Amino acid sequence: MAAIPLKHGTVGACGLAPLKNFCLSSPSGWLTALAEILDILKTARFKYLYICTNMQMNKLEERSRLYRALGEPVRLRIVEYLLRKGRCTCVCELSRLLKRDQSVIFRHIQVLRDAGILNTSKQAKYLICCVKESDRIRRLMEV
Repeated sequence: MAAIPLKHGTVGACGLAPLKNFCLSSPSGWLTALAEILDILKTARFKYLYICTNMQMNKLEERSRLYRALGEPVRLRIVEYLLRKGRCTCVCELSRLLKRDQSVIFRHIQVLRDAGILNTSKQAKYLICCVKESDRIRRLMEV
């Protein structure tokens, strides 16, 4: 256990001996030391709660991005088609399937890629799209 730094001394793993900077013979010295220790513990607890809450918010933001990306019917059809097909597909094929311009399909693919749903790669002049984590996305789509 590491030493806890205080304004006027430290509390270490070996007991209260390091508190020699305080006047521990008087009750007010003990109270001052205990008050500082409690302040440190409160701050540490707050930081822990803040970190946990921040991690939970990051997960919620990630889920929100995912659901927003899947909230558009065209994007939903793109993902469903890629899952059903089970292999990577060119944007030109998706464009023909959905009867939309390639630029429109490309923008939808960008949103899906930014949300972590699709991977894209360029092969010659073609942009190839694949579902990133097909099992996870498939479970999401079933709900």
